[in-house]
Amino acid sequence: MIRDAQAVETCHGQGAHGEEDPFCGYFVGVEDVTGLSDLEAPKKSSGEVEVSCLFNESQQALNRASVLYHEVFLRSRGELSRYEAKIRGINEKRDAFKLLSELREEEAKRVQQKFDVIRHLRVEVDAVKAEVEEWKKNMDRLASEKEVARAELAATETQLRSLKEKALE
Repeated sequence: MIRDAQAVETCHGQGAHGEEDPFCGYFVGVEDVTGLSDLEAPKKSSGEVEVSCLFNESQQALNRASVLYHEVFLRSRGELSRYEAKIRGINEKRDAFKLLSELREEEAKRVQQKFDVIRHLRVEVDAVKAEVEEWKKNMDRLASEKEVARAELAATETQLRSLKEKALE
């Protein structure tokens, strides 16, 4: 009985081939899923104890691997959910920026159209100014011709009066 207990104690620290168990102590406090370690084993011979010990170790390693797999899976799933949420947020921001960009482009088009209208109106204003200058020159010329014509008319009237006076005399 003491030998059986010693055999069971020694096999828990070693792997199947007498090597150190790489998972030893990794899942401290994690209970076996199957609960086989809680069952009382009947007294067995030394060879049966080793086989039973190897089976228990294999079962515990399998349970640990299963627990580890589930932890990693859940952690990965949580990270995936966080990344998906970040991607949704980034996509929403991208869509908002795209909409703002489209609005800015539309505003820029309108402003450009207004600049084009202003440029066209300036060309028209410049043409009207040139026309006004031409009219002013014509008016100045006509005013000067009018003054010359008045002066000539006044001179002619003066000559005509003087001829009338001479004729009446």
